[in-house]
Amino acid sequence: MLDKTIEEITSELLTRSGLNVPVSLENRFPNGRLVGGKYNLGTRSITMYLDTVKEQCQLLFGSISHYLNYYAIVLAHELGHATDESLAAIADLLAVANEAESRKLLRMAEEKAWEAARELVFDIDEGLFAKVRDTALDMHR
Repeated sequence: MLDKTIEEITSELLTRSGLNVPVSLENRFPNGRLVGGKYNLGTRSITMYLDTVKEQCQLLFGSISHYLNYYAIVLAHELGHATDESLAAIADLLAVANEAESRKLLRMAEEKAWEAARELVFDIDEGLFAKVRDTALDMHR
């Protein structure tokens, strides 16, 4: 994906996913948290935060040389949430779950999204993908 623009990567991954989900590009997540992308179940849309994705890439790899692949991985993960037919039920369960149940449900949703993401970015190095995925999943342990 290194020879493509953000827009071309976005279009290609949407095509691969078979979804018709709006993807908007913004600079930063509103409250300053390091959120690179967000799937909104209510609007069935994705927002990607480009400066935050770049910052995450810098923090994880020590440079932005993997930025375009990193963007593709994060977008594929958000598309993974969009393909998850159980996400609405998980959201309903989260509304009444205790802390331990919530952690388990969130982890399950995240793992499903990462499984779907790997299929979408099959052409990105497995080691690179695994490092991004494993770092993200560490937050849900």
